[in-house]
Amino acid sequence: MSILTNHFPETVLVDGAEYLINSDFRTVLRCFEIQGVKEVISPDELVKINYSYQNVR
Repeated sequence: MSILTNHFPETVLVDGAEYLINSDFRTVLRCFEIQGVKEVISPDELVKINYSYQNVR
């Protein structure tokens, strides 16, 4: 997949079920902002990152 010519996926398949995801590039930037430069992130930060991807339009 080329991010320059193809759209990002709008769903993921988990255990046979398809889920909508927020694949906007700003979501990835928010996740980088949450993680910062840490190698290990807290459970609360993981929840924030997970919610960012699930917060679909």
